[in-house]
Amino acid sequence: MQLGIRPETLEAFSPDWPIPTAEEVAKVIEQGGRLSSPKIARLVGVNDRTVRRWLDGTRTINYAQWSVLVARAGLGNLWELAE
Repeated sequence: MQLGIRPETLEAFSPDWPIPTAEEVAKVIEQGGRLSSPKIARLVGVNDRTVRRWLDGTRTINYAQWSVLVARAGLGNLWELAE
């Protein structure tokens, strides 16, 4: 488990891709430089309320948004795994 993130969340998308937990989202954000919610929101195209909901576990992150955060954290480009 890299940085407390399940390895299967760092794989190419598939129908059984496991949705990252709030804790995993927080760890990836921290690894990427601890951006503020508004900056993260702009980076992935959502509002900062959505980011706060990812972090409190009341909303799940989708694969595309997760992939951007993973890339920002230096953990790879997930979209390249699908090739």
